[in-house]
Amino acid sequence: MFAPLSGKLSITLKRGKDLRKTQMLGKQDPYVEVKFAGQKEQTKVHNDGDRFPVWDSTMEFTCQTVQDFTIKLSVWNKNVAALDDSIGVLQIPVLVLLSNPSVWLPIYRYEDHRTECGKILVETKFEGSGGVPVRQHSNFGLISARYGLGNVNVNVLPFVQSIVRDLKLVIPPNVDLSEIFKMDPISGHTDKSLFITYLLGDGKTSNGIHIPESGRRQETVVQLADFSSRQQEQGVAMKAAESQRLKHQAAEVKALQEQAQAEAKKEAELRKSSEASLEAVKKMATAQEARLNAEIKHMQNMLREEEKKVQRAQLEISKLTNEVELLRTKLGQANMGQASRSNMGQAARSNMGQGSEFNMSQGLSSDVSSYVAPNTYNEFKVGETSQLPGGSWKQTAKHITYSGGILKASLRNSKGWWKTSEIRAGPNSTLGNADGNFVFE
Repeated sequence: MFAPLSGKLSITLKRGKDLRKTQMLGKQDPYVEVKFAGQKEQTKVHNDGDRFPVWDSTMEFTCQTVQDFTIKLSVWNKNVAALDDSIGVLQIPVLVLLSNPSVWLPIYRYEDHRTECGKILVETKFEGSGGVPVRQHSNFGLISARYGLGNVNVNVLPFVQSIVRDLKLVIPPNVDLSEIFKMDPISGHTDKSLFITYLLGDGKTSNGIHIPESGRRQETVVQLADFSSRQQEQGVAMKAAESQRLKHQAAEVKALQEQAQAEAKKEAELRKSSEASLEAVKKMATAQEARLNAEIKHMQNMLREEEKKVQRAQLEISKLTNEVELLRTKLGQANMGQASRSNMGQAARSNMGQGSEFNMSQGLSSDVSSYVAPNTYNEFKVGETSQLPGGSWKQTAKHITYSGGILKASLRNSKGWWKTSEIRAGPNSTLGNADGNFVFE
């Protein structure tokens, strides 16, 4: 019924409206991809176009005896770091576009055409042959015949004219219209219909009649009138009807344009408000940063002052420690001198064995520490009757040493021998301790 296409097909994707959102944050970047006759083209990407993108992109397809009229329009959201998201799709015969040079078409989430998710405005121009036959003047007063759903329809007036018999248009029952016209304007819908307008017998235009796609149990008969002698009137009426239809489409396009402009203005205002808010937040953040930097600098200065105080305190502690050590040294020397003093003059006595007597020679100082120092040479006399361990000894004792609380001396006996011995004092000696040792501190 529809002749193959040969020629050049130009399709312009103007804009979209109410597109489905595919991302939670930010605005989406829509574009349209078109596949027809083994060829593929796409529009430019409208960055931040979101739900109301504007493309104004024209693409051309070369047709060489094309018999597969299917054209597929896919709307995508462009992604940078991931696969593009599908917003919606529409797969229809190109006859729909040829029958409606400028039309808002619905798009659907899936190819079953069940869930609508927006609309796109498409303008079409075809230069060549084939497709929808040229409409002829009708002798039956037929003005228009369109088969489809809403704006997705195909002009089938030439075919309707061909099945008129005896001024009657008869549509048989229990036969889908897609079988009669050998094509389906949009799959997945059973609520399509054939809408016909025609002239009544008095020359007035009918309100039109809808013939449903399927479910007709009886034949549908449309009584027409013979207008063979009134072709001029019919032509005027047909032109008026077509003009009315185009005017209606133009009004719809204008309304959509105004809506798009209003949306754009609203978005511009929101963007301006957002920018102002962002600028205020930036100023607040800058002031907060300056305040924090000032506080940090102040704390750093305080910390440096505290470090200086700590250093001064450490110096004072070191100085005091040195002074304490010096005082301890002096105190220790004073205690040693005091404890080392003893009355060891001529009358000094030491119990160094039973009945023995320890006599210092006359003229020696009684301050033993001044004569009996560690590792020094000294002399002192022992009495004639003294008895020391190992036998009797003469008066002379040399090499007096004091170490570890013990007094040692080299003593000479009657044979002239020297022997180093420990000199122990008796327990009652004022120069000894409980262990019998001399004590010099």
